[in-house]
Amino acid sequence: MKANFTEWLQGGGLTPLVVGEKVIIRIVHDKDFDYLFCQRNNRKGAFHYAGIYCKQDGLLYDTQHEIREFDEINGGRDFKALMQKLTEDVRFEVEAMVGNDRKNLIVTETSEKNNKELETYTKYTAVEQARKQYLALPEGENLEPFNYECGFQALPFTDDEFLQYILDPTAYAKRLAADYFEKRQEKILFAFLAGDALAAAYASIISNPQNNAHIIRKIISAANKVSAQKLTVTMRRGEHELTFKMDANALQWDCGRSYSSWRVDAQGRRDLERLFGRGNTDLKPHEIVRITYNRSAIYEATQGMRCLHCEHEFVGALDSDELGWHGSCPECEGSFDVDREGGNE
Repeated sequence: MKANFTEWLQGGGLTPLVVGEKVIIRIVHDKDFDYLFCQRNNRKGAFHYAGIYCKQDGLLYDTQHEIREFDEINGGRDFKALMQKLTEDVRFEVEAMVGNDRKNLIVTETSEKNNKELETYTKYTAVEQARKQYLALPEGENLEPFNYECGFQALPFTDDEFLQYILDPTAYAKRLAADYFEKRQEKILFAFLAGDALAAAYASIISNPQNNAHIIRKIISAANKVSAQKLTVTMRRGEHELTFKMDANALQWDCGRSYSSWRVDAQGRRDLERLFGRGNTDLKPHEIVRITYNRSAIYEATQGMRCLHCEHEFVGALDSDELGWHGSCPECEGSFDVDREGGNE
């Protein structure tokens, strides 16, 4: 059946092709394309659109299920797949034109509207994204330098656009890329400026040892090293120190400003309410001084550490592995061994 279909397709004749219970016809669109239609249900009823035959390359496009059995790659050149391919090709072309260098742009500043948007991004979004990336990166790894990524997304083809794309996909993609690059100069520049803001927000976290993200990353790292539903947490607030059980998964993610006391066991919540009042029971990250699992400490906060590499003094948190306890300097990002009893080794 496939051989008969291929012979009929390439022959160009207008005589309908009968294949089993199907009848396939072609309607000539122009010198390059034929539209194919199929009648099913024992050769009764209406004809339905079944695909496009390109006479230039001899391939089928946008094949529907009625004739997909005759298509060697079964829909790999369908409407949706080619839209995705166009999206990828245009992005590649635009990124090549930009070259990850704002000097390749014609514009050098953004509009007042975009300036306000950038101000908001810098104040809120960049800070939030920098924090998320800092907490997600393993200790010792830094934020990767900004690399421009084009956000072009192909819109659904019209019939004529689809045929134009099939005839010369490379030229079609280059034309859209050139148009995008010309009309989106300010948006592209905005992406670079937003990258600057993100890098600055990330650097601010690194340079500020008092930022609670440093403590939270230590806690996240420690809590994810063990497989447990509950962990024993010791917290200190003022003159009071409490120890209680807490849901492990509450400590495995960014808590923001505080850990909810609803993740603390019932007795621990009662103790928190008794000492601090009903509205003051959530835990600040810096209040957690120790986390233990099976009576072994997996996290312990400390103060007054001095980096053995750059001699920077800072308030920080200890981390542990099979080799012992370690401190991490927020200034030079170096790691050094710590003796829990006697201080830095």
